[in-house]
Amino acid sequence: MTSPLRVVHLEDDIRDAELVKATLEAEGIHSEQRRVENEQEFLGALTQGNVDLILADYTLPSFDGLSALKIAQQHAPDVPFIFVSGTLGEDVAIEALKKGATDYVLKTRLVRLSPSIMRALADAREKAERKRAQEALRRSEKELRDLIETIPAMTFATRPDGSNEFVSRPWIEYSGLAAAQTTRSGWEATLHPEDAEQHREKWRASWTTGQPFENEARHRDAHGNYRWLLVRAVPLRDEHGNVLKWYGALTDIEDRKRAEALLAGEKRILEMVAKGDSLAQILDSLCRLVEEQASDVLASILLLDRNRLRHGGAPSLPRDYTNAIDGIVIGPCAGSCGTAAYSGRQVIVEDIATDPLWADYRDVALPHNLRACWSTPIFSSQGKIMATFAMYYREPRSPSPSDQQVIEQITHLAGIAIERKLTQEKLTRSERNLAEAQRLTHTGSFIWDINTNDSYLSEEWYRIYGFDPERDKSGWRERRQRIHPEDLPKWQAAVDRAISKKSDYEVEYRVVLPGGITKHVHSIGHPILSASGDVVQFMGSVTDITERKRAEALFAGEKRLLEMIATGVLLKEIMKELCVIIEEQRSGTLASVLLLNADGTHLKVVAGPSLPDNWTQQMEKLAIGPCAGSCGTAAYRRKPVIVSDIATDPLWDVPEHRASALNHGLRASWSNPVLSWEGKLLGTFCMYYREPRSPTSQDMELIELATHLARVAIERDRAEHALRASEQLARSHVDVMMRSLDVLATEAAPEKFIGEMLRTIGQNLRAMRVLLWLRNPLDGRVRMQVVIEDDRQVPLHSDHPFVNDPGAWQKRPLFQEMLFTKSPVVVDDIDGDSRLEPEFREYLKRHRARRFMGIPMFVSGELRGLIGIHHSEKGAYRAAEIELAQALAHHVMLAVHGQELVVQQREAAILKERTRMARDIHDTLAQGFTGVIIQMEAAEEALLEQDPQHAIGHVRRARELARESLGEARRSVHALRPQALEKAAFADALKAIIKNTAAGTALRTEFRVQGKPRHLAPGVEENLLHIGQEALSNALKHARATKFQARLSFDSQAVSLELSDNGDGFVTDRGNGGGIGLIGMKERADQIGATLSISSEPGEGTSIVAVSPYDEGVI
Repeated sequence: MTSPLRVVHLEDDIRDAELVKATLEAEGIHSEQRRVENEQEFLGALTQGNVDLILADYTLPSFDGLSALKIAQQHAPDVPFIFVSGTLGEDVAIEALKKGATDYVLKTRLVRLSPSIMRALADAREKAERKRAQEALRRSEKELRDLIETIPAMTFATRPDGSNEFVSRPWIEYSGLAAAQTTRSGWEATLHPEDAEQHREKWRASWTTGQPFENEARHRDAHGNYRWLLVRAVPLRDEHGNVLKWYGALTDIEDRKRAEALLAGEKRILEMVAKGDSLAQILDSLCRLVEEQASDVLASILLLDRNRLRHGGAPSLPRDYTNAIDGIVIGPCAGSCGTAAYSGRQVIVEDIATDPLWADYRDVALPHNLRACWSTPIFSSQGKIMATFAMYYREPRSPSPSDQQVIEQITHLAGIAIERKLTQEKLTRSERNLAEAQRLTHTGSFIWDINTNDSYLSEEWYRIYGFDPERDKSGWRERRQRIHPEDLPKWQAAVDRAISKKSDYEVEYRVVLPGGITKHVHSIGHPILSASGDVVQFMGSVTDITERKRAEALFAGEKRLLEMIATGVLLKEIMKELCVIIEEQRSGTLASVLLLNADGTHLKVVAGPSLPDNWTQQMEKLAIGPCAGSCGTAAYRRKPVIVSDIATDPLWDVPEHRASALNHGLRASWSNPVLSWEGKLLGTFCMYYREPRSPTSQDMELIELATHLARVAIERDRAEHALRASEQLARSHVDVMMRSLDVLATEAAPEKFIGEMLRTIGQNLRAMRVLLWLRNPLDGRVRMQVVIEDDRQVPLHSDHPFVNDPGAWQKRPLFQEMLFTKSPVVVDDIDGDSRLEPEFREYLKRHRARRFMGIPMFVSGELRGLIGIHHSEKGAYRAAEIELAQALAHHVMLAVHGQELVVQQREAAILKERTRMARDIHDTLAQGFTGVIIQMEAAEEALLEQDPQHAIGHVRRARELARESLGEARRSVHALRPQALEKAAFADALKAIIKNTAAGTALRTEFRVQGKPRHLAPGVEENLLHIGQEALSNALKHARATKFQARLSFDSQAVSLELSDNGDGFVTDRGNGGGIGLIGMKERADQIGATLSISSEPGEGTSIVAVSPYDEGVI
């Protein structure tokens, strides 16, 4: 050491102090020691300064080492402090070190003192140097901060762990945060939420690894707006590479980011234009680009359409607002956009609420909180206004220079995009119109270089030749292979002639497409000459004339069909020709015509030239219905049925029917019902295909035409048959009428007449047998009435199934069908008809029948019987035969009905006569005998009273009454007028009968006539007389009356007979109310059209009133 070590030694023993000094000297440490013994001396030595080392004993008489350590730490904190003591224990030494002592050495081991001092001095020097360095650093940092504060950049310094330590004033002014708010991690509050996590992660990675930091993020400024800042930070390291601090800077890159976003947006917009995106999508994207560039802006683009502005794009404006301004008329005071479009200049409206340009539209904008609107016209390259671009804000605002820069860039970009898009759409529209015109006219265009064989071909050309414009690029070279071999020479000759003569060519030929489809083509070529006059190209067109050719062929076929119909060709041949014509019109078609069978439930194939025979037989088996394939369902619905795939369509869910169709390769079936002019089903027309297929509109037109032609042919054929049948029917009717007259003239018995009529049926229909069955309407059973066989009546068939079981016919399907349809049932083949039950079939075969028909006979809608007509030979019944049979059966039914009426009339006459006889017997004999009995009882009483004179009188009157009753009985038998009315007028006759009948009895009678008597019809007089007799008889026999009154009244409208007694009476709705007497009275009143009222109560007597109008009397 060059200079002595300056030591303050706290030691009370001088010897120990010298020993220490000597020890140091021995180690080569030269020192200047100042020994002190107490606190005052120790403090004084430290205050003087220039101390390099402090040595202290631990225990002194008036002071101690720990107190000295505390003083030293206050006044000389950088000076090493070593305890040198003989009493320092280990625990005390450790405590001393904890309190700041540099080291400790025991006086007994001074050998350690020199190394300890050397270490302590080295540590002191290092600490002093570090302190000086730190001090220098602090001065340097202060100078740096002072320098940073003078520059406008935003800077910061952080600790090694990344926590903020310092920010410059420009950052405080930008962020609006106080310096204290930015310490540690307070600055993170300014980060945009979308950028915060990423920014923190990158910053954490940098201060963890020590790598420089750089990141772009949006930071909120003092006004709440986010701007893009570039943040960079580098570490400050010590000589060992340890990070002491981080220094960084924030640079505002908002303008650069906007420029980059605008450039990217412009590129995106131009790509959308190039890709062909819609104008609406492009304009919406432009508006969004603006809204990304400026906060709180709502962008809008309106397109100018003559003098109106139309909505173009405004993705963020309220829909109600854009709808309200869509179509506004431009003008000098039409809001911002309307005025800008009218004037051709930018219009800045800072406050919509007050600006006069918005006077007419203010109420539209303000409800949507729109307060500012800056609008700029968008010009085309020719300087014409195409649109307006507007920026809306929700608060009053004026544009900044940066806003104007954005407006200028956007309007320029919008002008390019709109003009290019409008031009592109115009070109596309023109191309589309040309392509559509070619499609509608079936005309394709071409340009053909005959030297290179290169070509330009329109899409329609590809379609006509059956090529795909995307895949078949060599279609022009392959076209020759698709020209029909028979027409290729004709086409080649036309082209060669045009080349040699340098003239146009025109030729028609056929093109055969894959799959065998043939088209007819009309081609025109015009030569283009080179400078030398040679033909180098042909420009021309090809037109698909297949439909025209088909129409011509269809017209010719239709004409041919009508000629066949007019000349009376068989319907089957006509229908076959119709199918051939349709199959020629549509390649791959299998056509058929089916007619409704006579049973009304099946269809019969009349034509199907290309269909397999087994399939036509299958079609005839299936009955029409709601799920009966195509034809059966079409016939059932009477509407077209289109089945595109037989394999899956539910209408073909008839297993054997579908399986049969698929086995024959049939996959599609389109059926149309053939209806008569009255709407009745005639049959069906059907088109089959061997692959799943749906009809086009042209197919449906063809089906309708074929159906119409089939209808004409069928109706004409049926009209001819109907005419012939009507002629035959008329002749048959005449024959029947003549035969009927002959029979009526010779046969009085109705059953004979019926037999002759059945014989007539057999003769006219050439039948082997005719049977008549009559049905009992009470129980529904049938009874075989007559059998005519071989033109003569034979015994009834006892082996017929219906003879053994007369009610069984109602259960047979064949006759249930007859009842349901009320039409004849026809069996053309007894062996093959499934409707026949075995028992019935065996009966027919036993009696040599091969076919038969049953004709029902209805009267007033009720089945009264049926006629069975049997034939011994096979064949099919014609409609005319069935109609004739129905007509003849009608004559039989009339005869049967007539016979029934005769029987009914005969029975009714007998019943009527019986009723009359009973009534007359009751009114004559019964009442006469009542009088006789009464007189005889009176005579008996007179004899008992020994009064023979009165007894003789009663017997005499009884004899007279008996004679009169006997006479009345004879007159009744001969239906003669009562004797009383023959001898006297009606009133006198009634009075005499009442008097004579009651004479000699206890009954007192009274008879009065009111009004002037008038002449009455005999029937009225007779029936009123008998009513009076019956009332008197009841009073005498049953009522035990003592008084009987009769009054006969004649007024202007009617004659009235009132009869009353004071007898027992009765309840009118029971008892005698149903007796013969009262019933007879009612019947007699009904005969003359009179009203009869009877009133009676038990114990109250009886009153009877009969009123007969004059003008309705029965004579």
